[in-house]
Amino acid sequence: MIVLMIEDDKVLASALSDYFELDFAYNGESGLDLATENTYDLILLRLGGNQVLLYQKFQGSAV
Repeated sequence: MIVLMIEDDKVLASALSDYFELDFAYNGESGLDLATENTYDLILLRLGGNQVLLYQKFQGSAV
């Protein structure tokens, strides 16, 4: 499973790399660039505070 994580907390992002194959983006603009250039099974991003949005890409759908 290949995951894109859009997160400005580099410590949190690097901790998850022990468990998943991750690409990191530390801001929304670079996250959007990676999401449109590559194929991911899961996109994880923090919206603020404790809010988290998970987007699972299903076969045949576009990001």
